[in-house]
Amino acid sequence: MEDKIRTITTESGFTCEVDEEFLDDYEIVEAIADLAEIQTDGAAGLAGLKKLLDLMLGKEQKKKLIEHLRSIHGRAKTSEMQKEITQIIAGLGAAKKN
Repeated sequence: MEDKIRTITTESGFTCEVDEEFLDDYEIVEAIADLAEIQTDGAAGLAGLKKLLDLMLGKEQKKKLIEHLRSIHGRAKTSEMQKEITQIIAGLGAAKKN
């Protein structure tokens, strides 16, 4: 089966390429479920965040996203990262419908 790579741009201007089939991967489902746990168990949720980024973007695009979000104080906020992930997934869903 041929990969269908979609280009997604978030509201902040970050652009990435994601395989549109990535949501049909059980490891992604687990990482998203772990990410939802940030509200109740921060450590488990943060592990899910890292895993999701690794699976969704790969090392190079993940580095680019971190740099994109880095503030003048040198930090990339977790809350901003969550927004980006949500927008990437939403953009992928919208692209898949078209």
